[in-house]
Amino acid sequence: MGAEASFLFGNVTNSADARAITSSSDLLVTHLNRVNYSDVVFKLGAAWRPKLNDTWTLNLGATYDPQTRIKAQQTDIYQQTSLSGAAITAPDTLRLNSNSKATLPQQMRFGISAEKGNSLLFGVDVGLQKWSEYRTADSKPGGLVDGMNVAAGVEFTPKPTSNRYRDLITYRAGFQYNQMPYKIGGQTITDINGSLGLSLPLGSYLVNHVTLSLVAGQRGVLTANQIRERYVQVALASH
Repeated sequence: MGAEASFLFGNVTNSADARAITSSSDLLVTHLNRVNYSDVVFKLGAAWRPKLNDTWTLNLGATYDPQTRIKAQQTDIYQQTSLSGAAITAPDTLRLNSNSKATLPQQMRFGISAEKGNSLLFGVDVGLQKWSEYRTADSKPGGLVDGMNVAAGVEFTPKPTSNRYRDLITYRAGFQYNQMPYKIGGQTITDINGSLGLSLPLGSYLVNHVTLSLVAGQRGVLTANQIRERYVQVALASH
């Protein structure tokens, strides 16, 4: 069992312009909203690795991110300018570093895998994100829905104790289903992909590896007001 603490910081700035037409001239009214975030967030986790028999081992794990209220400071500024950008009035500051809090939702992840020595492994991960609980620094809903992702994969190394190079190459295949926290035209957005990969041992004792992977998937569908994105990703990593 364990716990993890992280320091979250950063800002989000939104700007909106409105054009006003008067009898003498046209002008722009600009609204600038900036929110600075800074706080500590926590994650809890647990894992258990029992042996099923002399050949197979079971791995169980879970993590939990509790719902967290994070500190936020908001600034709101209005200003009138001409269409060319020249200032007509001095900036009007409605709020300057006003203290508030935003709500980050709880998230849970669960994983289970069965392992046969160092040669074969099957695994499934499930994640749940309660994005409907998200609230902005003004305590308003963010217009999000609950998210979910499911991933399954298999890993195979022919003979991990062999001296032949080809027996030490690890092959992987996986599948992932993601339900995104967005809804457009009453339809939720999904991201579905499959992956293939292999890990090549390197170095004098073959303890280092270079991993190559290919991911192909589709995000969204051609219904309601959505668009569909089909993608292919190639990744290279060393460890």
